[in-house]
Amino acid sequence: MNSKDKSPIPFATLLIKNKSKGVISNSDGGFKIPFELYKKDTLLISSIGYASKEIAISSLDKSKINLIVLLEQIEQLDEVLLVDAPRKKRKRNAKNIVNLAIKNITNNYSFSPYSYIGYYRDYQIKEKEYLNLNEALLEVFDPGFGVADLKGTQTRIYQNKNNNNFQTDTIAS
Repeated sequence: MNSKDKSPIPFATLLIKNKSKGVISNSDGGFKIPFELYKKDTLLISSIGYASKEIAISSLDKSKINLIVLLEQIEQLDEVLLVDAPRKKRKRNAKNIVNLAIKNITNNYSFSPYSYIGYYRDYQIKEKEYLNLNEALLEVFDPGFGVADLKGTQTRIYQNKNNNNFQTDTIAS
């Protein structure tokens, strides 16, 4: 949670130090560490806008919810210079670039409803072996750029297949 206002930090990255295993917090900032990862390892927690934090996993109480607080941290970024296409050879200020982007929204995004049917495949590779292969056939209906995705976009899964011919990594699944 945020140290200032105690609000949750959604989608924070939680990695086991020096390993390629970890989890991501959910939209409420919550997460569960798989039992297999409870060792004498260190948990590295990071999220944009916050200072990273290290916690010994052994210091967490498995029988209750542990509250972890992150401090806000503002980073100074280097200046970015955007230049028009070489044929124009002139620089634009930030305000003009934003105005140009807004002016071209209708050219870059569809305001008309559209749908598409697609094939989805999800898998992991561990030591050159496929794990957790899942496949689905789905349709997405998008009402267009003028409607909020969470309110308007609809999905339908026509077929979902967990392929049991591949080894399953219980931590990743």
